[in-house]
Amino acid sequence: MLTILQKYLFREWLVTFLAITVVLMMVMLGVLLGNLLGDVADGSLPATLLGKQLLYQIPEALSMIIPLSLFLGVMFGLGRLYRDNEMAVMWATGFRQRDLIKPLMLLVLPLFALLLFDGLVLLSGAARASDAAIDKAYKSAVLWGLRPATFHSLSKGNLVVYIESMGEDGNLLNNVFLLNRVSASRDGKASREQTWFAKDGRFWVEKATGKRFIELRDGEIIDRDPLTRELKKLSFERAQLIIPESEKKAKKDNTRRLTTMALLASSKNIDKAELQWRGTSALMALLMVILAIPLSHVAPRDSRSGRVVIGLLVYVMYINLLTVARGWLAVGKLPALLGLWWVHAIFFLLAAIWIWLQRRRM
Repeated sequence: MLTILQKYLFREWLVTFLAITVVLMMVMLGVLLGNLLGDVADGSLPATLLGKQLLYQIPEALSMIIPLSLFLGVMFGLGRLYRDNEMAVMWATGFRQRDLIKPLMLLVLPLFALLLFDGLVLLSGAARASDAAIDKAYKSAVLWGLRPATFHSLSKGNLVVYIESMGEDGNLLNNVFLLNRVSASRDGKASREQTWFAKDGRFWVEKATGKRFIELRDGEIIDRDPLTRELKKLSFERAQLIIPESEKKAKKDNTRRLTTMALLASSKNIDKAELQWRGTSALMALLMVILAIPLSHVAPRDSRSGRVVIGLLVYVMYINLLTVARGWLAVGKLPALLGLWWVHAIFFLLAAIWIWLQRRRM
């Protein structure tokens, strides 16, 4: 059961945490939306999947936002009480530092469980759903966003597609125009322009490789040489043109799609690194909140901005060390038993020493 003062502290932290989370989430969604719009513009993502892909990225956004907003929420909440002399009054009434634990854990533990579930279950599930939606769209011209009577720029503008009409399933195409730019020099500065015309065709995917093709029938190709500017006209009965994959799809990281159970059963270093990384945000939230207690202590007339800067520097150092440790573990430079745990241990000791020094001064 919480005392009146503990309820007051809990409410102060909760309101501040929620306010910071909303602001950071709006910023993060703006960044994610900008990245997705860039993918749509260069043809690596169908416009029809924009909303779904944004939704699938929310679990990863939460894993980044919640530890930081929780840390700042506790820092700002306690810092305001110190600055307004409310903490001094609370100390005078017999309130002790250990009395902060209960309201703090009431706030942190549900978020710790949420982040753990997010990292171990939701992140991989969202990654699989995202990739499945894109893979499905790759198999249909309609789902990929190729609409009739519209020019479509793909592969960063190197392929322009125009289809006058298409079948209901999105695979049969009528009166197709293609402009394909193919590199004609080693430096990639000069490119051949091939213009394709065909009465009909079809959109299909090779099952073995997943590569997409447009097969054209009864058409012509006009090939322009960029150096000599010569034009060559060829007629064909049937021709196939491969649609280039986006760099993101070609370099897709399959590790993030694996379930936690699959990672536990794997002996690969990269899978061990992924497994430990999935629990990082939950542990970070817990340890950074402990660090926020000594960092939030400011004198009534002191500015809290200095403490906030120190706190953000500590947070950035924490993230950077975890990223470095993950890379080392993935390539086998660190044993799995040591893994990322040494980074968490360093910041736990830092928090414990900082709190001990603060208690000696009080």
